[in-house]
Amino acid sequence: MNLAKFFSNIPDITCEAKNIRNRKIKDFLDYIHEDISDGDIRDILEFINSGRYTVCWLYIVVFSSFQCLIHHGIWNEALAKAYHEYLVELGWDYEHEIVGKMLSAGDIESVREFCLESKLADEENRTYFMENAIWKGKDYGK
Repeated sequence: MNLAKFFSNIPDITCEAKNIRNRKIKDFLDYIHEDISDGDIRDILEFINSGRYTVCWLYIVVFSSFQCLIHHGIWNEALAKAYHEYLVELGWDYEHEIVGKMLSAGDIESVREFCLESKLADEENRTYFMENAIWKGKDYGK
């Protein structure tokens, strides 16, 4: 799979018929869960670093891209902030509150864990929202 091409086609994929869009999302997810190349990792990083992810309505693609980077040992403050920015931009209110508090405390590792453990979207582009700012027994809303 050519990830650079996939990422550049996201605006078109978003508007395709549901069955076609879902198939392309599934193909992407299957691909990035395999042993991908350094070039593919660079394409994912470029997608995130370019800011194009903030206007991506294929939620699972964005969340899985962050998770893929983590699984390949790539995680830093800039990526944690980009993850937070996506949550803010697209209205994951409690989620961005939790991650924002973690960031303000300098706890990049907890942001990483939250990114890996939270299911905020699925392959059919359905979204899931938390009902409060409590994560792992801690209330981040206070």
